[in-house]
Amino acid sequence: PSDELTILKSHGWSAFRLRAFVSPVRDAPDNSLENTIPLARRIKAAGAVFLLDLHYSDTWADPQHQDIPVAWRGLDFDSLEKQVETYSRDVIRALKDAGAMPDWVQVGNEITRGTLWPMGQLQIPGNNQYLPPQPYDSVAQWDHLTRLIKAGIRGVRAGAGDTPPRIVIHIDRGGDWATTRWFFDHLEAAH
Repeated sequence: PSDELTILKSHGWSAFRLRAFVSPVRDAPDNSLENTIPLARRIKAAGAVFLLDLHYSDTWADPQHQDIPVAWRGLDFDSLEKQVETYSRDVIRALKDAGAMPDWVQVGNEITRGTLWPMGQLQIPGNNQYLPPQPYDSVAQWDHLTRLIKAGIRGVRAGAGDTPPRIVIHIDRGGDWATTRWFFDHLEAAH
């Protein structure tokens, strides 16, 4: 008998991923920053690698759901972009101040179809699931998504200061090469 981290580390686990939802959390386990910090501190104290997954939602963010947090609804796009940057900075700064600086930060969760729908929502070519509002403007939606991702990255870097974590882009279609290439070709084109 022992605590979870000790048991997992004794079986070769060396990295742990925690989610952070925007507070107040709704319709999901309470993965708020307030609840994430104590576990993140234990991970760092155990000498393990810590990956933080920023959901940019107050509930699950996945291929079927990328809800704008209730507290952020009503913001125009420019204000939403600024909110993503500010939120990312504040989360990373709080973790750093608590002695739980992430080694890696995932900017969004399973974002193949975008994030913060409908503002940053994408339509995967040839796929008719979870369509964004029509008429669809691919150029505008990609611009929105890349601005949101860049805002998240700027916020992470600002919060980290001289201890920048590695940035992770997380999609849900890694086994689908055509979709993966389509997604990352767009990100590369947007620098």
